[in-house]
Amino acid sequence: MNWMEEHAELIVEPLRNRRYQARVRAELLDHMGSLYQSCLEEGMSESEARGETLSQLGSVRQLRREYRQAELVLRSQSLGFCVSRVWLGACLMGILYILVTLILGQIVSRIAGPLANDGLSHLGGLVPHALSGTPAYWQEYDKMIALTGLIYQIPFPIGALFLRWLFRRTQHPLRPIAAGMLLAWAGEKLAILSISALIYGMPLWNLPPLLQRIHTGGDTTAGFFTAPYIVWTLFFTLVLALLASLIPTSAQKKQLC
Repeated sequence: MNWMEEHAELIVEPLRNRRYQARVRAELLDHMGSLYQSCLEEGMSESEARGETLSQLGSVRQLRREYRQAELVLRSQSLGFCVSRVWLGACLMGILYILVTLILGQIVSRIAGPLANDGLSHLGGLVPHALSGTPAYWQEYDKMIALTGLIYQIPFPIGALFLRWLFRRTQHPLRPIAAGMLLAWAGEKLAILSISALIYGMPLWNLPPLLQRIHTGGDTTAGFFTAPYIVWTLFFTLVLALLASLIPTSAQKKQLC
């Protein structure tokens, strides 16, 4: 191994993608060979030409950083990376959605419970009557949470920011961010429909009667789950994805400065 190969190996050592590493190594060797030959043609000795070649090439630390950043950008554009990060963002939103639902349920139950026992079961019309067949935590706060929108205003903005961070090196982040947001949105709808279908013994593919049954009747599983709610949350999800994609990354901020 000559000095050019040793120097090129030192630069490409941090790179993890073997194919990209081999390509960079070949480019460096070709570039160093061209610089070295030019220096010799100018009348420099071999040692002088070697020193001048390395000087023109730049510092190893800087080249390592630049090639590593280029590798990360290339990796962020791969299909496998996008799919895995979309799923990761959607799962985070799903977990936060469940946590927010349960925590808000406990808070509202503490507030609404004593009032319901005193006969004020509606709490200003927002809290439905306690009905048999309805899960206990839904009885007191499902409409309240739906009206405040907290089950979407907390998990989904956090998820949008997380997806923006995951795709910070992607040139066009709107598509993967929107895909992750829509996956979480569809997951919530499918979960409510599936659980309700099991509870009521209705087929999942018979959507109109199932949707009607979910939010009406004496034992609703999700009183807020109406057509306007589905449309509103879809609009909210798409707007969040658009806004998140417009957030500049730290590299973009440096370019603006």
